[in-house]
Formats: sequence, C-alpha cells, structure tokens
Amino acid sequence: MLKVKHSLLALMLGVIAAQPAVAQQASLSTLFTTEAERRVINSNRYKDNQAPVVTTVVEPREAAEPVRELIKEEVQVEYKISGVSVDREGNKTAWVNNKAYLSGETLDDGSKIRISGTTVIITTIDGNNHRAEGGDLLAVTYLKPVND
Repeated sequence: MLKVKHSLLALMLGVIAAQPAVAQQASLSTLFTTEAERRVINSNRYKDNQAPVVTTVVEPREAAEPVRELIKEEVQVEYKISGVSVDREGNKTAWVNNKAYLSGETLDDGSKIRISGTTVIITTIDGNNHRAEGGDLLAVTYLKPVND
C-alpha cells in the first residue's frame, strides 16, 4: 500500500512539474507571430530616434610660419682611440683624442660615446655609429645642422 502511495505521489508531482514548462513554451512562442508584426514594432520603436545633427566649428588658423630650409654643414673629425680601461667597479673609460670619457658621455662635438668590451662606439649627431678599437684612428664625416 505504501508503494502505491509513493508511486501515485511521484506521478502527480511529474504532472505538476510538466505543466509550467508547457505554459512557458506557449507564451514565448506567441511573442512574434509574423515578420510583418516585427517590422511594425521596429518601425514604431525607432520612429522617435532621428539622427542627431552634427555641426563642425572651424576656428580661424593663425598665419603659418614660412618654411625654413634646414642648412647643414659637412663636418670632418678625426678620433684617435688610445685605448679602453676598466676600473675596479667595472666602469669603462675610453681614451679619445687624449681625453678620458666614460660610456654614455658626450664628446666635445656633441657625439655620444659608448663602450662595448674593448670596442668604442661613437654615435655622431646625424645618428650614425662608428666603431673603433684601441690604437685606431677614426676619420668621420657627417652633416651637422647649422643654427641661424
């Protein structure tokens, strides 16, 4: 008798649980019945949304500066690399034209010096790199901007 009651109860619960799912499916399927209804809804929805008017404000421009021609002069420099030394802290010093320069310093003509191992790399104002070892004489020609 107890088995019959449990079976009957399980059957009733199954029927009750299935009914809301059927009701949900029916209500969702009738949301949009035809494509024509969807077009009407869309046209009514976007009727009030008109494209915003875009205005452009043009400010008066100042008179442009006349274009100046950049004048460059050719510079010829000789770098005599005497050698490279390393101190106890590991700082490297290059001897260029009888003056000591640490890696990263600027030479008298504005060129930068870097030291990699025993190679001295001089970057001139025009951005070109020139490499030399101790005892080399490096002849470099580059273009330097002339200031008015």
